[in-house]
Amino acid sequence: MATNKASLLLILPSLPASVNCKTIRRLVRDGLADCGYGSLARLLAVTRCTVLTVTDPANGRREYHGLVQVKPAKAAMDVIEALSGQELCGRQIIVRRYQQRSGSGSELGAPALRSERRRRDLKLDIFDI
Repeated sequence: MATNKASLLLILPSLPASVNCKTIRRLVRDGLADCGYGSLARLLAVTRCTVLTVTDPANGRREYHGLVQVKPAKAAMDVIEALSGQELCGRQIIVRRYQQRSGSGSELGAPALRSERRRRDLKLDIFDI
């Protein structure tokens, strides 16, 4: 089980195209503020952020997903509750704990996403900021 110092990886699926890591970090920090975390805790809680752009070459359709690592795990769980159902850029968002599909992924799961089992021909672009 996760200890207080462990981090959790959260996923925000189906984000608007205009979202970047700065926006996601601010969203998570605002969620932490709503949960009562102090300024320093909010600044240190988000340890990594990634935006995944998934393109289907068959139709050119793009999807944008955010991955954010939050430490400690309790703060991550609080963020899930605080942010799920909130609006971001006019779209209701979902925040959940990321579950890696295979054992071959990195810390943020990007290599596991490259081998997407359900939609094999997708192109994946990863932006860490």
